[in-house]
Amino acid sequence: IVIILVMVGVGLGSIIIGTLLAYSQKDFMRMIAYASIDTFGYSILIFGLFTSLSSIAGKFYIVNAALIKTGVILCLGSVYIRAGTRNMDVLGGLAGKMKKTAIIYIVCILSLVGVPPLSGFFGKWLIFTALYDYLLPQTGVLISVLVIVLFAGFSIIPFMFLIRSFNKIFLGHSTLIDKVVFNRLRHCCQGPVAWPLSAPPSIENRPTYQ
Repeated sequence: IVIILVMVGVGLGSIIIGTLLAYSQKDFMRMIAYASIDTFGYSILIFGLFTSLSSIAGKFYIVNAALIKTGVILCLGSVYIRAGTRNMDVLGGLAGKMKKTAIIYIVCILSLVGVPPLSGFFGKWLIFTALYDYLLPQTGVLISVLVIVLFAGFSIIPFMFLIRSFNKIFLGHSTLIDKVVFNRLRHCCQGPVAWPLSAPPSIENRPTYQ
């Protein structure tokens, strides 16, 4: 019983700390890193129940989460290579330039938070089922259902910050575009022949970015 309490406690602590730290991040790589602590917490929690169903649920959840996180990290790595920054506050509007990356990213994060019918839903379903089956004979129906509802409600937080990351990275307008383009013009057009181009363009000739 002591081992169960320790593993469940570590799992719950990892879920809460990882989720709250991930929510406050502006760096998308840090966000995913802290979200991985949340995944680790669910795995430790479910393995700590030491039942046959919890073992199956934990294995499926770990393998599924690893595959999904790989897709998410590859997408974010592509964004970093393209934009040169990991700060989500200055990104935006990349969906038009990176359509495939945007589609893969939204599918992966929806699966990560357990939206049906994606694979992440079945991982979360197995975890909640194993937890319910463990609690039912010990605490009764009311407490078991309440615990599952609390876990499901807490899962809304990862959904919020992952959807927010998609909105900031791929939708909206980037505050970085004007600065990047202007700096490239200055570096590429330096020299005695093109010295006028190194100055900021006038209002009449200033390019607009959609």
